[in-house]
Amino acid sequence: MYLIFFVKTLHSFLHITILSLLSAATSAQQDSAAAQISEGVRNLDEVVVTATRTARRRSESPLLVRVLDRRSLQSLPAMALSDALSYQPGLRVEVACQTCNYTQLRMNGLPGAYSQVLVDGRPLFSPLLGLYGLEQLPTELIEKVEVLRGGGSSLYGSAAIAGTVNIITRQPERSGTTMQTQYQRVGEQSGDLTASLRSSQVRADGKAGMSFIANRRQRQWFDANDDGYSETPRARSGMAGWNAFLQPGAGKRLQASLTYLQEYRRGGEMTSEPVVAAAQAEERDYGTWTGSADYRQSLRGSQAVYTAYIGWQQVRRAHYTGILPTEDKALAAHLANPPVGGSRSHTLQAGTQLNLQLARDSLQKHVLTIGTEWLREAIADTIPAYQFQVRQTTSDLGVFAQSDWSPHPRWTLLTGLRADLHNLIPGRALLSPRTALLYRPIPSQQLRVGYGAGFRAPQAFDTDLHMAFASGGVSRIQIAPGLREERSQSLHLSWNADHAHSNRIFGYTLEAFFTSLQDAFALVNTGRDSVGEIFSKRNGGQASVAGLTVECRAERKGIFHWEASLTWQRSWYREPVTVADSLPPQQRFLRTPDIYGYSHFGWTLRGRWQVGLSQVYTGPMILVHFAGGSNYPSDRLARTRPFLEHHLRIDRSWMLRKGDAQIDAFLGVRNLTNQYQSDFDRGPYRDSNFIYGPSIPRSFFLGLRCRIL
Repeated sequence: MYLIFFVKTLHSFLHITILSLLSAATSAQQDSAAAQISEGVRNLDEVVVTATRTARRRSESPLLVRVLDRRSLQSLPAMALSDALSYQPGLRVEVACQTCNYTQLRMNGLPGAYSQVLVDGRPLFSPLLGLYGLEQLPTELIEKVEVLRGGGSSLYGSAAIAGTVNIITRQPERSGTTMQTQYQRVGEQSGDLTASLRSSQVRADGKAGMSFIANRRQRQWFDANDDGYSETPRARSGMAGWNAFLQPGAGKRLQASLTYLQEYRRGGEMTSEPVVAAAQAEERDYGTWTGSADYRQSLRGSQAVYTAYIGWQQVRRAHYTGILPTEDKALAAHLANPPVGGSRSHTLQAGTQLNLQLARDSLQKHVLTIGTEWLREAIADTIPAYQFQVRQTTSDLGVFAQSDWSPHPRWTLLTGLRADLHNLIPGRALLSPRTALLYRPIPSQQLRVGYGAGFRAPQAFDTDLHMAFASGGVSRIQIAPGLREERSQSLHLSWNADHAHSNRIFGYTLEAFFTSLQDAFALVNTGRDSVGEIFSKRNGGQASVAGLTVECRAERKGIFHWEASLTWQRSWYREPVTVADSLPPQQRFLRTPDIYGYSHFGWTLRGRWQVGLSQVYTGPMILVHFAGGSNYPSDRLARTRPFLEHHLRIDRSWMLRKGDAQIDAFLGVRNLTNQYQSDFDRGPYRDSNFIYGPSIPRSFFLGLRCRIL
């Protein structure tokens, strides 16, 4: 039944898409396309802020910015941010641990530590929060996500090598209350329930407002191979947030927010026994406070804008990672001194920025941005029983200047320089020049060229704080003495075109990217101790990443919208890197597919029904499978098969009380054809990093949303 339904839906999807693309192409009016886009068509030229921290239309931005807006978030089968980011070109979200299910964002073929995740423009995703933060942010909190691939802007940290993801939270724009609940049945045995509430109150004159949001999620664990050990952990989480704004005078705006996130998760042996008595288990108990305040004021008759901001985050974590010994003496020692640990992280960021409008007339525009920001992170992670300890305090003082100059309506030149003083790189300031050029032969087409330099300091990133089960023990990552900073240079070239008529749009984007890494960080297996495997983080010489991303999109007013993207890429070290003594050195980046992408089609029927059909493709990749589990007795290199997921969502809306209230009901299927890993490692001695492909098997979901305006 599922197969017949899918085939019929796919046939309708292809039929409508092809006819609409042909219609859009033959009806294009290129010279006046931007002016003819009507209000009813999804705005492909919306205002973005991430590229230059100033509001600009996408077609006029010298850096290519992709947007995942509120409407798209509600049409996807996404419960949290981690579910939605795979629907952006060049991005891929992977689950990297079979036991705890921490997630990692990969952008343009580079692991998560090469990307900078921002919340309302602030880098407050600490290494501890980065392990599970993408899954802890519900979509109800998010207004839109802006993605800037590549390191073309000098306004963000030097570690934004692969790109920047800016999560823009929902602000109080008008009074109203929204309540939503959703239930998801994962496979045939696990439930996942969420409920959220958001209420806003805005003053009649629009000069002040505040909103409150609360979210609760509870998920059962899931066992894919019936061995009594979970592939998806049991988890419960909660969030409460408050934000407000005040406009005390003309051109002045003060904004503040405060959020608390709490999560408990436990994976491994599915037992009701205390975690220290489980044959194998991981337990995490998080509490995270995040706060921020921004002040913005227009000066000199709006010819200058001054901004001051401060952000703060505190993460406290209690955790356990252990295997229950079988020998009596070792078991007694384990129970007397279990490997229970504690973590804490404090992040503080403050900065100022001044935007000066040097020229604005009919022929040219010129904005100069200067500023400074300071970021301090203190991390402590200890497990006394394993004699494991990470204590590190990093501070970075950055000064930047950026010129955004349009000497002609067709040309824009963005040049910038950032200087960073980092406490782990004493005695010198590291300079990161960045530049981008935009050429618009006609309003609907843009050619962009960008260059960016950056570095990563020899500090602990989120993946370095994760412990994995491998070869019958617990593996850890250590930072090698004498580790140097990693330097990078990246190039981007893109061509973007959107052909528009009064009620139709067809567009495409071609982007080529190349990144060169000097003294690239690499993990080298240095042997075992009484606890397990030890990996040393070392400089591995030079590495390169190169690829091509193709995007297509189309929309017909009030009927359908479609977008798709595919990325081809290669990542390699110039000199092979040893990943394990028993395996040959590897030149390719592991755990990185050469091809991946997505497709999303939305169809509106009679203004009340909406049907969404999505696909996510993950190509083959190579990863290490360490011995210890029941499947394989020795270390090996495994090549995975490709996966093509299909997701379906159907929405129905009702307007009540003369338009003052709206009820939305939705249901659907994730991973319709059950594309899921079939060779999970088994038992307490499994290699928990041997996980790949889709995050969950076929799952059914349904939900209800009520909005009172």
